Amino acid sequence: MHKFVIFDTKTGQITGRATGTVRSVACDLKPGQDVLRGVADPMLDRVEHGRIVPRGKAEQRGVERTAMARNARAGRDRLLAACDWTQLPDAQCDSSAWAAYRQALRDLTDQAGFPHQINWPAKPGRKESK
Repeated sequence: MHKFVIFDTKTGQITGRATGTVRSVACDLKPGQDVLRGVADPMLDRVEHGRIVPRGKAEQRGVERTAMARNARAGRDRLLAACDWTQLPDAQCDSSAWAAYRQALRDLTDQAGFPHQINWPAKPGRKESK
């Protein structure tokens, strides 16, 4: 058994890791992906000319920002899904307050500090904690 990195052949971005044989790992590849034997951190490394190389500091910050934004959007999407019921016609709540809250969640990505500094809106009916 060997350790492998799975990477995008166009960008060199590491998209996954796997353990197994070359054949077992290669059979699960998607178009545009390839496999390379070795261990790497997708946040710190990339593949270039068939070798795992460290990313530059600026590139690492870009990858980190992308990951933070993806995580923030996933959290926002969970919060939106959890209050979908508030927009039903027969919901027993202040639907306009919930609609404003939901819009504020959708607008998170427009905040100047996104994704490093996010001011999450307070749910309706709850006092903001400091």
